[in-house]
Amino acid sequence: MSTRRPRSRRWTGPGLFAAFNIADGTAIGELHRRHRAIEFKKFLVTTGKAVPAGLDVHVVCDNFATHNTPEIKAWLGKHPRFHVHFTPTGSSWINHVERCVQ
Repeated sequence: MSTRRPRSRRWTGPGLFAAFNIADGTAIGELHRRHRAIEFKKFLVTTGKAVPAGLDVHVVCDNFATHNTPEIKAWLGKHPRFHVHFTPTGSSWINHVERCVQ
């Protein structure tokens, strides 16, 4: 008889990154094969190019490790108009969004 516990299944599908302009309702979205820091950084660059230079960019993220790597922190340090806000672990609205893309 095995005493191993079943592993929880984690969704490992593609990484969806999206930005929403609350002023005019437009969105920027990118779908990547993976959800790593390198893809997140590409999305930040895309967003930075789409947002006029005089405006700040507020990024709301979950606490996934991808959003908080040394590489991302260094990039954000060089781009002071980007402000990152992390949602609390298990916050309901971000979980709801994630369920929609699973």
